[in-house]
Amino acid sequence: MSGSTPTNMNMLRLISFAMSAGMLIFAVVTIFLTLENKSPATTPGPPSRTPQADLATMLLGLTGVVGFGGLVVSAVLGRASLGAARAAWRGTGDVASKEQAIWSRYSTLVISRTAIAESFGLLGVITLFLGGPPLGWWGLAAPVIAIGAILMGLPSQAGYDRFLTRATSDF
Repeated sequence: MSGSTPTNMNMLRLISFAMSAGMLIFAVVTIFLTLENKSPATTPGPPSRTPQADLATMLLGLTGVVGFGGLVVSAVLGRASLGAARAAWRGTGDVASKEQAIWSRYSTLVISRTAIAESFGLLGVITLFLGGPPLGWWGLAAPVIAIGAILMGLPSQAGYDRFLTRATSDF
């Protein structure tokens, strides 16, 4: 397993960076459109349209709920992935196939957590895009937090080694 882990680790890092980059690009485009008054929130609409302040408030609340839910789901996924990795280790087969199964659980966990953080960040950008200023600007805190979470959870050999140790220990 040690021969393929660095290549796979680099692929996981690339996936994490790509998801962060997509969110960042969307945020930059949204900021530009908002400043140029070309986003849906800043262009004039029909009088029956929902007030933007109400929409921004609702989207900010939804972003907070998604952020908190993401924390809970991330913790549950971590425990479930570790449990599945422990079950794979205790199963039948040679050590290499067991390590491959544990690597699969680790990579799935990393990508799932990255996707959860990305959804939180994208919803914050959508808050600005659809909710508009001034409240919508607060939505930009979500991608900043999400990118920070992705960078903190960036896959590393040390992180995988900790996961492997926890999965193969007897306690």
